[in-house]
Amino acid sequence: MHNNGESDESFKKRFTAERSRQFDILQAKEATFLSADGCSERASEFSMPGYQLKSSDGRKLNFSIKEHRAMVEKLNVILKDVKEDDSTLFQSNWLALKQGEEFAHSFNVKQIKRIEAKLTKVTQDMEALENKKSNYNSIFKGILKQHINKRRRKKENRTKSNERKRKRTENNVQRVYGICVGNLLGNDFPKCLVYPPRTAVPEECIKVVDVATSLYRRDGPYIAPLLEGNYFTNAARSRITTNLEQEVRDYVYTFMYPEEYTLTESIAASCSIGERDSHSSTSGNEELDDSEDEDECQ
Repeated sequence: MHNNGESDESFKKRFTAERSRQFDILQAKEATFLSADGCSERASEFSMPGYQLKSSDGRKLNFSIKEHRAMVEKLNVILKDVKEDDSTLFQSNWLALKQGEEFAHSFNVKQIKRIEAKLTKVTQDMEALENKKSNYNSIFKGILKQHINKRRRKKENRTKSNERKRKRTENNVQRVYGICVGNLLGNDFPKCLVYPPRTAVPEECIKVVDVATSLYRRDGPYIAPLLEGNYFTNAARSRITTNLEQEVRDYVYTFMYPEEYTLTESIAASCSIGERDSHSSTSGNEELDDSEDEDECQ
């Protein structure tokens, strides 16, 4: 409707803007209504007469409540936008509409009623689901709490066990370091070489006799990280490895070069099997020859 003295161009712009506004509102409303209906349909089993809650319903209820709460928020946003637009259609005294705004006001009133009706329905469904969740918690509280406590205790025990293993490993690495490193001149031990050393330990500080006599195969997992780290100079590292017992050195290498040693062990096992098969075949042939000789003698 034209306002008094309004040009055709001005009316056309106002009409186009209002048409776009109404189209956007209708699109947003229909999409939200469709999503809300989907939420209600997915949660319909909980509203069936005589429905008995199951222990597996906890997650379903939480998901449905979350979905309904999101729909409530979306509907409130659309409702707020329509009401705010409608408030601008009135004159300053709020008693009468501005000239030419009757059509927009009529549209707003109709949409507000529909949105409020849908909002009421979704809110009621959400409250019913929340009541179901409350009943669920009362029924299955003990079972769920026991299950959660077991999982939490298992996780805590695993964390504590890993921490104890880490501390034991660190203490053993420090013990092995103490066996390998010392001041052979008998003077006070430099603070920079106290474990963990702030500088690479030189070759002169390696206690060769202790390395050869006081380190055993069981120390392999703790020797390897010392040799792989930046604890020693190259010369000191070489001096340690050359003075380890052969068995100890081989075991340390399995931690330092696992892929190579796995391959070597596989090849050795294959060769061993081949030798046994060859030996068995040779023995069988010899037994066969012996039996033939016996037949000839007879």
